[in-house]
This record gives sequence, structure tokens and C-alpha cells, in this order.
Amino acid sequence: MTSVPETTKQRPCWFVGASYGGTDDQTARFLREGIWENGYDDEYLDQVKSMRPGDRITIKAVYVQKHNLPFSNRGQSVGAMYIKAVGRITENPGDGLEVKVKWTPVNPPRSWYFSQLRKTVHGVRPGSWKADELISFTFENKAQDIDCFRNDPMWRDKFGDDRKPDGIQPDPDTPDEPDAVDSETLESDVAPDPEPLTLQPYSIDNIMADGCFLERARLEDILESQYRKESLRIGYIYQVYADLRSQESDGDPLSANASGLLLHPSVGEMVDEAVVIQGHAIRFATVDLAVPARAIRSQLLAMASPHPFYME
Repeated sequence: MTSVPETTKQRPCWFVGASYGGTDDQTARFLREGIWENGYDDEYLDQVKSMRPGDRITIKAVYVQKHNLPFSNRGQSVGAMYIKAVGRITENPGDGLEVKVKWTPVNPPRSWYFSQLRKTVHGVRPGSWKADELISFTFENKAQDIDCFRNDPMWRDKFGDDRKPDGIQPDPDTPDEPDAVDSETLESDVAPDPEPLTLQPYSIDNIMADGCFLERARLEDILESQYRKESLRIGYIYQVYADLRSQESDGDPLSANASGLLLHPSVGEMVDEAVVIQGHAIRFATVDLAVPARAIRSQLLAMASPHPFYME
């Protein structure tokens, strides 16, 4: 059987990061040298090798915004993504580490809302309406149809109108949904925000309303046992839980069982307790700074091992 060559419009568009370690932004150097480099020696090699001359490529950076949005977010944080430069790949040496690119900077960067591409390398193929919208926004300078995204089933409950617009259907298999691992969030690229980004704290009523499988009395006992520890505050417990719940996504099964760690410094005492709420394992621990550096290191390494509570 003879395969049919892919046209440029059928080829994936590459959305790539440019920050080493989340803080060392290489965008200016990439544009100056006409390249894009994979920041890893052992990851994304196959994806980079599959890039072809003529493929479209863009440098992106994800962030979270709560204020000064072009739509009503009802006081909730919104995932977003900067488009910082666009270009076409001119050469691929095939080593999985670098491609040559003819770049055009996007100045100022353009903001795309709702769906984020958090991995360092994403290949977005045209075909679904979300992917087509993102590609048109990025490479053809078209405006994002924010109303369609607000009213998509993934975001409708938080940001949508009272009714769903005609023609908007669930699209769970689109390639441009968030990934729970290997995320790249550039704190330096967060849009100007006049107030600190905060999550609304959860109370026991909020946890019960979310469908907690524990009886209220049992939940209160668990939280009260944490509250009695001088180094812990019950508001912190609610905050960790709220943070974990805010990251849940229908497109990311792993997010339903993500775990959290609240780590506090202490002097002369140690706390290490855990609880599982709604499938989320939450650990509360301290690091005693009054001990030698070697002991502090051992305490931190112990945090990487499962708490005995999880293995009961």
C-alpha cells in the first residue's frame, strides 16, 4: 500500500517551551540564533526528531490569571498561555535536541485562555474545533472565540452562559488539553495582576458538599487532630485540599488522585501526619531546622517515601 504524503495543513503544529528549569528563559537566544533547543537529553527526543522542515512552531508559556481578563471569570482563576514567537522549521539534524527555525517574535505576547499546553513539546494536529481555533489564533493572528470556550462542557460550569450555544459539543480527545505531569509554568511570565493569586479556602461544609465519603463527625475528628498540632493550622488543610480540587480535569484522569504535601519549618519538634480526602492523599510535615544539615537532608528525603498511613 502506498502512503499518501501529509500536506502542510495536515502536519502537526509544534508548541514548545523555552524555559530551562522554569526560570531560565531562552526565548531571546532562540530568536537571535534561529534555533529551538530541547532542554532535555532524555525526553521528547522522538517528538523533536519527527519535526520536519516547513512545520509551524511557536514558543509558548503557560500561566494563571485572575484579574483584567477580557471576559467575566466570576472571581475564579483561569488557565492561560502566552504565544511569544512563531516560525517555521527550516532544518532538523535528527538528533532530537535541536531544530533550525526562522522566527518571528510576537511582541507583545498574545494571550490564549482556558486550554493550556503544559509539556515542553506538544504537537497539535488540526481536525478538532479546539485545535483548529488554537492553530488559527497562533499562526493566522485570528481572535480566539472566547464565548465558545467559555461554554464548552469543560469550562461551562465556571465561566459559561446559562445555556450552551448551538453547535458546541464535547471534544475529549483533542490534543490540546492539560497534562498533569511534566508541566512548565513560567512564574516570571504571569500576566500583571494587581492582587495576589489566591484560592478560596474550603470549609467542612464545602468538603461535604463535594461528596466526601467520610461522615461529618469523622472528618471533623481528623481535621481537629491536625488543628491541635501547633505547627499546623486548619486553614492550611483546607487550602491544600482546595488547591488539589482546583487542578482536577475531566481530560486528565491522574488529577483525580493527585496528592499534596504541606511542609513547614520548625525548631525542636517534628510533625508528620496524613489523611486521604476524596481520593486525594494530603500529608502535613515539618522540617526541624535545629538539627545538623545532614539530618535536615534526611528529613527532606523521607518526604519522598509514602507515609505509613497510605500503606495501612
